[in-house]
Amino acid sequence: IDFFDVGSTGDLVFQGSLLDGGQDSGMTTIDGLAGASSIAMSPDGRHLYVAGANDNAIAIFSAPSEQSEMSGFALPLFFKKLANGDLDTKLNVVSGLAGASSVEVSPDGLHVYVTGETDNSITVFSRTPETGDLTFVESLTHNGLDSDGNTVENLLAPVAISISPEGTTVYVAASGSNAVTLFNRDTSLGTTSSGSLTFLETLSSGDTDGAGTTVVGLNGVSSIFASVDGQHV
Repeated sequence: IDFFDVGSTGDLVFQGSLLDGGQDSGMTTIDGLAGASSIAMSPDGRHLYVAGANDNAIAIFSAPSEQSEMSGFALPLFFKKLANGDLDTKLNVVSGLAGASSVEVSPDGLHVYVTGETDNSITVFSRTPETGDLTFVESLTHNGLDSDGNTVENLLAPVAISISPEGTTVYVAASGSNAVTLFNRDTSLGTTSSGSLTFLETLSSGDTDGAGTTVVGLNGVSSIFASVDGQHV
């Protein structure tokens, strides 16, 4: 990961790098960054999450504190990685991260979502805001079932995620399906289903949308973004 300061004119000033297998300023060895493909920061600015495609993992970093920022730029500190087959702190087995391709933090900062391009999946973690630690919730896969018994369609080679501003809908670009696939997100608090996803719909090239228009241009779709007003994707 490279880090830059932004100058008054928008120019970038290089500040440093964190490398897979290298060490952070606390002399902790960094892991989980092989094939780093996507990065997201928590809304509170306290933690960074990086998808490492070649490590089938997500790496977690603590952002510099306000005190360190006042005394000059400081690179984030490595906290931990979670990879396929690892146990989280509640002894859940992590899955769905093979070819980790994209990561997003929910607007409320309570969940983290990761696509696994090789696993044809989207994986859900709950987030502890104080530490940034993640707990495995579920992993939904192509042609698998969600918690409501719906079949998840068009999730081949997912490469990008975007979450609506209000946090209720998750959009996934699936390049292998030439499609955008939508999920409803459970925004309830303090329940076992909090943050979980249920399949909503999918649109691929050649499909007809709800207005009767034929969808085009999604072949090999590679990225996706939900507008800040929530009105467009």
